[in-house]
Amino acid sequence: MLAAPLLDRLALSLGFPSLVLLLGLCLPPLARWALGWDTALPVKPVFQLLGAIDKPWEMAVNLATGWFSG
Repeated sequence: MLAAPLLDRLALSLGFPSLVLLLGLCLPPLARWALGWDTALPVKPVFQLLGAIDKPWEMAVNLATGWFSG
């Protein structure tokens, strides 16, 4: 029987969820920061949507969506 090494299993089971958590926590403030620029953004509605996430329950939904879609 073939089995993945322990480090590979840990990277998949802990690394990807940690990455999703980090992105979920960092994207809303980064989107608000980008909306403050004077330049035109090609996907401004996406930045506005991400920047509008500021309540804890909205953040939980955002993180759960990223978690289960991966």
